[in-house]
Amino acid sequence: MNIEVKERVLQINMGQVPKGYKKTKAGIIPEEWSLKILGSLGEFKKGKGISIKDTIESGLPAMMYGDIYVKYNTQFNKVDFRINQNIAQNSRKVNKGDLLFTGSGETAIEIGKCVTYQGEETIYIGGDIIGFTPEKDDSLFLAYQQNGYEQTKQKARFGQGHSVVHIYTHHIKSLIITLPPLPEQQKIAEILTTCDKLIELKEKLIKQKKFQKKYLIQALLNPKSPNFRRLVGFNDEWKEFKLKKCLLVRKEKHHRTEEYELYSLTIENGVTHKTDRYNREFLVKNNNKKYKIAYMDDIVYNPPNLRYGAIALNKVEKPVLLSPIYEILYAKKNTDTTFLSQLLTSKRQVKIFATKAEGTLIERMAVKVDVFLNTKIQIPCLSEQKEIGKVLLSMDKEINLLEKELEQQKLKKRALMQLLLTGKVRVNVS
Repeated sequence: MNIEVKERVLQINMGQVPKGYKKTKAGIIPEEWSLKILGSLGEFKKGKGISIKDTIESGLPAMMYGDIYVKYNTQFNKVDFRINQNIAQNSRKVNKGDLLFTGSGETAIEIGKCVTYQGEETIYIGGDIIGFTPEKDDSLFLAYQQNGYEQTKQKARFGQGHSVVHIYTHHIKSLIITLPPLPEQQKIAEILTTCDKLIELKEKLIKQKKFQKKYLIQALLNPKSPNFRRLVGFNDEWKEFKLKKCLLVRKEKHHRTEEYELYSLTIENGVTHKTDRYNREFLVKNNNKKYKIAYMDDIVYNPPNLRYGAIALNKVEKPVLLSPIYEILYAKKNTDTTFLSQLLTSKRQVKIFATKAEGTLIERMAVKVDVFLNTKIQIPCLSEQKEIGKVLLSMDKEINLLEKELEQQKLKKRALMQLLLTGKVRVNVS
């Protein structure tokens, strides 16, 4: 971004109108851009008549509401579901270039997510999907715009409901949008599509690396696997031990202070800082409550949720506080922490732990720490543990680096969307 463009962006952010721009009720936009109501740009249609029980192995292609959230970002060209002719007759057709909006979400900020269909065959849309056919504007540009900050904020204001938030066709029709000339729409869509392709390539690479690690875990940690392999130079037989031969329970506790912050354990991210979403400490009336202390390289697990994978190696460098419900363990000197954590967090081992959960009610079943420590594992000598740990740790570092790069690419795309979709930064269409 050159100096001139930076100065223009700064001016607009300060509410000043640069040369070649105009002030509108939607903000400061380029003079060539127009202010439109989305409903004036094409025809809307409401999906209906398809539920998951109507889907079959082969038939006519159909789009389900949930797929917009979990499978697609801005565009798609094929669908996974099929329906018969009778169901299709009671549904709504969608063709290439149509936009699809979700009619509900868990929160107001999620409603009205938009994707555009770019496939060749006609598909059919089920309930809670709102379809839109633009007359002449670029559908891919409109889809990017509808997922941008300004439009997401507008849609969130229309949200109705509590446990499920809804938005309706008349709300989406009334959305105010800023519209550049068609060639500029197409160029912006092209640039953002390139960003998406880079993100998609990075995601595929991460998926491949995770698959490789899954294979390595089977090959290096499971002597019973047909894929089991030994590292060069190691031939000693693996021995069976109970975990209590390798681990000790940490029982230290402390009050919450500025020095000792409260953390939590999530299945997705391991030991992480406790966010507002999960923080219920305001419900605690006893200011003297003590929490368990966890140190770096401690193994932490949640007894009720261990069967779902709630176990991780703590990588936070400073001592942190965790809920008393968690069990915190540390490795004895005869065991390599990295090796053991890789073994205990593997899917195979989690499945073994799941068989040891106890309780009269399913929702209260838990793996008690004494049962955990009496679980048998097979491990090699300490030197082989360390070498296996190095191999798997190296793979983890590679995956973590790729995930950080992916997050950076996503942040760059969001920043670019904010600049291009508002006209703060113009594209060359010559």
